[in-house]
Amino acid sequence: MSKSKNGIKADLRALRVTLVAYAKQETLEPLKGLGRYLIYGLAGICLSAIGVGFLLMALLRGLQQQSSVFGGKLSFAPYLLAALAAAAVLMIWLKVMSREKKRS
Repeated sequence: MSKSKNGIKADLRALRVTLVAYAKQETLEPLKGLGRYLIYGLAGICLSAIGVGFLLMALLRGLQQQSSVFGGKLSFAPYLLAALAAAAVLMIWLKVMSREKKRS
């Protein structure tokens, strides 16, 4: 440290500048990088959910239109099968998510 008053003020100013630069480097820059991954992740989740929803609707409509077995008293069966398929997709997704948590 300097012995004169101007030296101490200059040292404190330099310390402040260094601390501010360090805080920006260690907090703001990683958050900017994290934001990019967050945006891509949210976009992927939304697009995947839309795709799975369309596939489940296609399964339901296919079972309703193409099969004459589910007429009359069994008209609820296509809805039940589509719900079971949705539950299976959800269970697979949860299993994959729990496996990812165990790795990290």
